[in-house]
This record gives sequence, C-alpha cells and structure tokens, in this order.
Amino acid sequence: MPDDEQLEIWKRQYQREKQSRKEAEALLESKSRELYLANEELKSLTKELEKRVAERTKIIERQKNEALLQAAQLQESEKRFQDVTQAAGEYVWETDESLTLTYLSEQASDSLEYDIEDLVGFPLVSIFANQSDDDQDSINYLIELFKERKTFKGQALRCRDKSGNLKWHTISAVPKIDPHQRFRGYRGTGRDITDMQKARDEAIKAARAKSEFFSNMSHEIRTPLNGIVGMSRILLESNLREDQFNYAQSIKSSADSLVTLANSIFDISLIESGKLELKEKDFSIDELLDSCLDYIKGKADPKSIELRFAVARNVPQYAFGDAARLKQAILNLLENAVNFTNQGEVMLSVQATENDLIFEISDTGIGISDTEIEKIFKSYESSHSLSYQREGGSGLGLSISKGIAEAMGGQLTATSALKKGSTFRLSIPSKKASIEALSYPEKHCAVLSSDNRQAKRLAERLQRLGCQVIDTLEASQEWEKLSQKGDLLAFRFLPLGQNRPSEAEEKRDRALREKGASLVYLHRESEAGNEPGVAYIDRPVRTYRLLRALAPDPLPDDSAANLPFKGIRCLVIDDNSINLQVAESMLSKLGALVEVTTSASACIQKLKHSSFEVILMDIRMPSVNGVEATRMIRSNGIATPIIAVTANAGEGEIDTFFQAGMNGYIPKPLLSSELEAEVSRCLKLKQKTQTPATTAAHGKTSNVFDELELLSLFSHNFELSKLVVSEFSKQTKCLMEELTQLVKADNPTSTRECLHNLSGSSFNLRANAFGESCAKLSKLIGNEASEQVVDAQLKTLHEDYATLRARLEAFLNT
Repeated sequence: MPDDEQLEIWKRQYQREKQSRKEAEALLESKSRELYLANEELKSLTKELEKRVAERTKIIERQKNEALLQAAQLQESEKRFQDVTQAAGEYVWETDESLTLTYLSEQASDSLEYDIEDLVGFPLVSIFANQSDDDQDSINYLIELFKERKTFKGQALRCRDKSGNLKWHTISAVPKIDPHQRFRGYRGTGRDITDMQKARDEAIKAARAKSEFFSNMSHEIRTPLNGIVGMSRILLESNLREDQFNYAQSIKSSADSLVTLANSIFDISLIESGKLELKEKDFSIDELLDSCLDYIKGKADPKSIELRFAVARNVPQYAFGDAARLKQAILNLLENAVNFTNQGEVMLSVQATENDLIFEISDTGIGISDTEIEKIFKSYESSHSLSYQREGGSGLGLSISKGIAEAMGGQLTATSALKKGSTFRLSIPSKKASIEALSYPEKHCAVLSSDNRQAKRLAERLQRLGCQVIDTLEASQEWEKLSQKGDLLAFRFLPLGQNRPSEAEEKRDRALREKGASLVYLHRESEAGNEPGVAYIDRPVRTYRLLRALAPDPLPDDSAANLPFKGIRCLVIDDNSINLQVAESMLSKLGALVEVTTSASACIQKLKHSSFEVILMDIRMPSVNGVEATRMIRSNGIATPIIAVTANAGEGEIDTFFQAGMNGYIPKPLLSSELEAEVSRCLKLKQKTQTPATTAAHGKTSNVFDELELLSLFSHNFELSKLVVSEFSKQTKCLMEELTQLVKADNPTSTRECLHNLSGSSFNLRANAFGESCAKLSKLIGNEASEQVVDAQLKTLHEDYATLRARLEAFLNT
C-alpha cells in the first residue's frame, strides 16, 4: 500500500494531467473555433471566387462572341469591298515606304495577265514605266505626287500586259500615316479603262466625223443659198413691179431662214465637238447692243411689243472678247423672248460686277413650265417641246447661247413662271479693253418723264457717258434750275401713241428752247414728229442715237463712200456661174473693175497677161481647188492679195488657207458689208507692202523678215505675232527636215509640194527672201534643171533659212 508521499506525488501528477487536459481541451476548443472560422472564411472566399470566375467567364465569352462577330463583320466588309471593287472593275494595292508593292488584289491579275506574286515586291511605278516617251510626263508627275505625299484621284497611265498589249489604267491613292505621323507608304485602287479609252477614241472619231459631215453639209447648203440670197438682193435693188418685188422679198426671206438654220446646225456641231473657238479682240459693248436692238425692233414692232433697255452706270463702254459670238447669244435670247411674247414688253438690261458682265433678257410672255425648263438648253430636245412646235423655230438657239456662254467661261441660266414670263441671265467674265471710253463732262442733260423708273434708266446711261444729269419729274422747283442752263440738252419721253408733247409740256419746252436749250423727243412710233428745232429718237433708245444727240457729226461725203473701190481691178474665180454674178454685181456697185473665170487654170493664164489688185478665190472647185491654185500662184512669184471665199468656216481649214498663202477669208453667203471690209483690208495690206521702209535698217532686213509688216497684219498684237512666228518656226523646221529627206530620195513631186508649203507660209509671214528661194528651187525641179543648178539653189535656200532662223529667234526673244 502506497504511502502518503507516493499518494501526494500521484495527486500532484493527477492535478498536472488534469490541468494539461483542461488546457488541451481549451486549446482544442480554440483551434476548433479557429478552424471553423477559417473554414467559413474559405467557404466565403470560394463563393466569391466562383462568382468572379463566373463573371469573368461571361465577360470572356462575350468578348469572344464580339471578337467572332467583329471578325465576321470584317470578313463581310472585306468581302463587300472586294465585291464592290470587282463590280466597279477596280483592284486594290498597297506599298511600303519605298513605294514597293506589298499587296495587290487578284483583280489586277485579270487585266495585267501576271500572277500577283510576280508583281508584289516590285516598285509600283515599274508597272507603268518605259512604255514610250509620251508616257514619261505622266510618270514624272506621279513620282512628284509620291514625293509630296499627296492624295490623288484618277491618274491615267499606260502599261503593257504579259502579252505585250497596251493597256490604260487609272490609279487613286491616299498616303498611309501611322499614329506617330510617320509615312508608311500608299494605299489605293486601280482600274483598267482600256475599253473606256477605246470607246472615248471612237466617240471622238464619231464626233469628228459628225462635225465634218455638218461642215460639208453646211457648205453644200450655203453654196446654193449664196446664189439665192445674192440674186434676190440684186433683184430687190432692180426696177420691179410690186408683185415681183414681193416674190423676190419672199425668196430672200426664205433663203435667210435657211442660212440661219444651216448656221445653227453648224454651230451646234462645233459646240458638241468642243471645237467652238473664240476670236477675241477689243469691241464696243454699245455698238453690239445697238445692233441687237436694231435687229429685234423689226420683230417686236409688228407685234406691238414694247422694247425696254437699261445699262448700269458701271458697265464699261468697251470690252475684250468675241463680239460676234456674244451678239449671237444675246440675239438668240431676244428672239426667243419676242417669239414667246404676244403682248407686253421685252427688257434687255446690262449690269457689271467686279469680274463679270451680266446680260438679262426678261419678257412678259407665256412662260415655261417646270418640266420644260429642265430641258430648254439641251440640243435637239427643246426643239420637240410643244412651245417650239407652236411658235416655230429650230429650238437650237438656247443650246447655242449656253454653249457660247460656257466657251467664254460664263454661264446661262433661266427662271420662269407659266403665263407670267421668263428671265434669262447670261453672265461672262469681264475682260478690259485697251480703248479709252468716251466722255462728255461738258454736257448738261435733263430727263423729262412722268415715269420715274424710265427717267432713272436714261439718266444712268447719260451719266455712264460722263454727262451731268438733272433727273426731274417735272417738279416746279426743278424748272428754275433748268431754265438757268442755256447749254442744256433735255430728253423728253413722249407717251405711247403720241409724236408730240401735251400742250403744257410744249409750252415749257418752248421756254427751254428760248433759253438756248436743245430738245430731244423720245417716241415709240415709226413716224417722228416734225417740230422745228427738236430732234427725235425712237425707242428703245440706242446708244449711237444718244451719241449723235450729244455730238452731232457732219454729213459724210456720200460720193466717196459709195464707190470705195473705184478703178480697182478684181479677179473672181468660182466654178458656179450664179456665185460669179453675185460677186461681180456686189464689187461693181462698189466701183471695182471685175473680171471672172471659172477654173484655177484659167485664172493662172489670166494672171500671166493681166495684173489685179485683189483676187477672190472659191475654195471648192473641181480638178484644182482654191488652196492648190493659191500655191501655184505664189510659186510663180505673184504676191497679189488672195481672199478665200467658201461656206466651210471651220478654224482648221481657215488656217490651211493662210498657210497656202492667202491673205483673207469671206464666208458664204456673201454679204456686201463683209466683202467691202475684207477687200479694203487686203488692199491696205498691199499698199503697206509696197511702201518703202521708213528706216535704212528696216529697208535692208525687211526682205528677210518684215517684223513691222507682220505686226501691222496682226493689228500690232505683239503676243499674237510671237505665237504665229513660233508656230511658223516649228513648222518650217519640220518641213526643212522633210525637204532634206525628199531630195535624198529623189522624189521631185513631193519635193515641189514641200517647197510650195514652205514658200506659201513664208510669204504669208513676210519672210520674202526665203519664200523666193523656195519658189525658185521649185521651178528648177519642175523644169528638170541640171543637178549643179539645183544644188546651187538648194545651198542658197539653206543659207536663207539660216539667216531667217536667226531673225526669228531674235524676234521671239524680244
């Protein structure tokens, strides 16, 4: 049995174990609690993680779906772009910074016949380079665009496919710029336009053929019309019975209508083919407008249509441009206005802006519907409209006017209201003339009218002429001012249907005349009054009538004016006997002594035995035409002025006339005024060429190249003269090279033809020495002279050419 000590030990041991167990249980309980809490936290974190994983999975799934959708859309976009470019016949290309192709779509392979791999990796310009000298300018321009990093569109270039066929392509591109603004190459499209180019060339050929057809048709129509118009004029000037006069007048009226129609068709052909050329020079705006009003007044008066006319104060008196074409456009619009106006008025007003001249023609006529106004400027369409069928006319006038306006750099527009009237607005660039404007600052004028607008329009026109104007509506306070001016020129508008003023107005006018004033009555009637000391001007008031009132001219010497060609010997060549009679009659009435012949050969024989001051040469004759006949005349050393007479008025053919050695040109049908003007010009030219040089230097050198005479020929237009000399120099150089080859080839016929061309153009340019050398060599070759003689003359010709070249270069460098 244990003793007490042992029990005490056991007891202490038990107490320690009990304490340890208690501590262990407490620790276990603590750890269990921690484990529980950790487990709960783990559960919470697991749930949060699962939630985040689910959310992220949804995001990734959405992004995946969006990426797939974008990829599909991008693929669809690329497919759409490829389909569009393929449908448009285009291919896509890209380059790197060195302009080396990095991408080329398959469509390019169809045109170039190369595999894409054969082209990628090569410079883009290498595809288009080395085709011909004609392409070099286009290649150089493309390279400049690349250097300047510019965007470009529709650059046309030529290349060859794998088979060697020539192709036309257009390329467009934009530079590729990265976010750091660094150039990374070009991206663009290309297109094979070979078929379009062929179609364009065929269209140009068709247009040219149509133009030539219209030109020939115009000639064929106008040639017989020339006889009809001319003979009808002669008939009308002869002693006819009244019924015979009416018959002749009907013939002339019908022929004039046919001439107008032929001219309209010819003008449309020129406009459509882009060959309408302008002959610009200084002209008087007032003379042009007066001429238009004089013409249209004859059409408006029978319909009792009132013509109104206004010119703004800032409109210049003179301008630089093609007066004939501008007049044609304005007359077309005025005729249209009168044709489609049955009552009321037609108004022509002219305004000026800083850059443009604006001609506005308005009427109170039938107006134009919205459907018709869209096609009134279209050739051949407007002629089918009901209005034109009802009122008559070819329907080409508006198309021609629009074509003329656009050729001048302007435009023609129209506004209209059905049954209320129309307004056509023709605007063209205003080009300053070198002629000084007229001005009458010493003239004091008064405008007397109860119509304020009417008075202001005339007052503005008088101020435009520099006059001092008192604008009055007959107010009593104004009469005090008027009565004090003894040098007053008063213009009074007379009411419609009256050729003299009212009693009260007449009393006042008499008081003005007693003070020394002059009176001008402006009336509408064809017959003016006969009030003594009063001048009458019919309305609309043309500017030349105003000028005559402001500065009356003495009467001209009619005897000298009626026979300007008295004693002048003229030779007329035409295979048509009627045309010969017309020309002979017109020239004879101008005082000329006329001889006629029907062929070129007869003309040359006549020139061998007789001398003439001027020759009128028909162009289209059988066997030898007028151009060939002129060359023959010039090759014989005859320098008589030759004037071409033809209905074919194309610019290209006129150039041929002058190159052959002709000095002038008159279109058919012959008009006496045009005939007189052109013959006078050529006669003055001949007198100048026969006048000795005014200086020794000019006398010694003018036979080589007469600059003074050339400048005179071109109205002292130095720039135009230089242009002609430059063209002559180029043409002569080519002909001389051709001559050298022809001489080597021993081809006498072609050699003489080449010499004829050289001599004709040289004489025309006043390079007489060289022209004579060419003519002499041509004669020697034609007479089969010895080789030594021909060689000697050929050497002289080359020496004369060298001298002439030096003179031409000096002139061009002036």
